[in-house]
Amino acid sequence: MSGKPITCNVMDSDQKKIAEFSVLNARLERNEENLRRREALLLCLKDASDEILLLDENDSIPMTFGDCFVHLNQGNASSELEFRYKALKEETDLVAEMIGEMREKANELKVYLYSKFGDAISLDRE
Repeated sequence: MSGKPITCNVMDSDQKKIAEFSVLNARLERNEENLRRREALLLCLKDASDEILLLDENDSIPMTFGDCFVHLNQGNASSELEFRYKALKEETDLVAEMIGEMREKANELKVYLYSKFGDAISLDRE
């Protein structure tokens, strides 16, 4: 920029769109972090499931249920991990879908605001 201040008229409706974009962008960042944590947990569950297959059938496998550990045999532990994986995968897919919708809305707002304000506004993440 040339250092020259940019002046433009901001209507009430434009201010609402700027605020909506700001809130949406903050929610998007939180949900993206949530998605990364869920995807990491899915990998951990998959790894644990693979490790259980290597154990002896009679080995006792401690698993957490709430605040306590319960010892399960290989078959029950495998079933429990599969159940947890499927449930988390469904939740993760819903979060990913929601993020896609939020990005779409954010892009619509960004296009509108940049077309209206040009270089006078910065909406990109730093």
